[in-house]
Amino acid sequence: MVLLPSITVVIPTHNDAEYLRESVPSVLAQEYSGTIDVLIVDDGSEPSAQTVFQTADPRVHFHWQPNCGVSTARNAGIARARGELIAFLDADDLMLPGRLERQARLLLMYPEAGLVGCDITRRDLDNREESWGIFEALGVEIPCKQAEDAHPNDFLFEREFRNLVLARYPFNTSVIMARRSALIETKRFDPALVCWEDWDFVTRLARRWRVGYCRDSLTLYRKRKGSITTSVNPHKFLSRAVMFQKWRREFMDLTPAQDKILRNLEAEAWLTASYEFRKTSRKCAMQYAFTGLITRPSLKSVRSILGALVR
Repeated sequence: MVLLPSITVVIPTHNDAEYLRESVPSVLAQEYSGTIDVLIVDDGSEPSAQTVFQTADPRVHFHWQPNCGVSTARNAGIARARGELIAFLDADDLMLPGRLERQARLLLMYPEAGLVGCDITRRDLDNREESWGIFEALGVEIPCKQAEDAHPNDFLFEREFRNLVLARYPFNTSVIMARRSALIETKRFDPALVCWEDWDFVTRLARRWRVGYCRDSLTLYRKRKGSITTSVNPHKFLSRAVMFQKWRREFMDLTPAQDKILRNLEAEAWLTASYEFRKTSRKCAMQYAFTGLITRPSLKSVRSILGALVR
């Protein structure tokens, strides 16, 4: 019997520790032939997560830090993780049976793979559930091969995958398991992004490593009121623009066609951010409209500038 690598599951939390009563047991209940530990990174919760969620299980550890944001919390978890593999789960999400075993076996089988994702079950605010996965979400054919000697729904994406995710959101953090060496090479999660940090993380890692995937729902993702993904927040669009700009500057192997696609996406994001910031800051609205115009001159950019002036 092959001994599977040790896994640390990193769970960031900020004032939502009550959800740990469900998320942590969903991890500890995983049937896994290797060792598992859970690292809860408390990002300045009041009261502390350790006060709200108390456990005597020696596999559960806490780390407290001042409130710096979820990306910094995940990075702190990566730095302190004990496992050879690191899996991520948000405090309000749940692991479904089989996830750790399936993902770990794929990483063990393919040393060139740095990360493995999976489908999710999304539960909305009315407790309605739907299955969601990257094969359906990308809307394009993903070059891949079925993993040998593994579950029939487990795949290894070809290297072309790294180009597909430049323009299409792949999957969120709660489905990710990554190899420690891949995390050391990657610049981890970008604290400058208040949203899309998971997209940015996967895209940067995929420039160097292959990506595996389990085409079954192995994580339950719960939408919550007030979260950044369900709220209207102009910084979401600003983060998107900054992300595309960063990729164009950092990825030296982009083809002219790929650079053009990213430039168009970046310009559109700047203009959307400009429109959203009209309600709170005319100065920011003007700045982002001009940046959009410089990125990709267009009549729409000029209209956005005029709109920021008259608001």
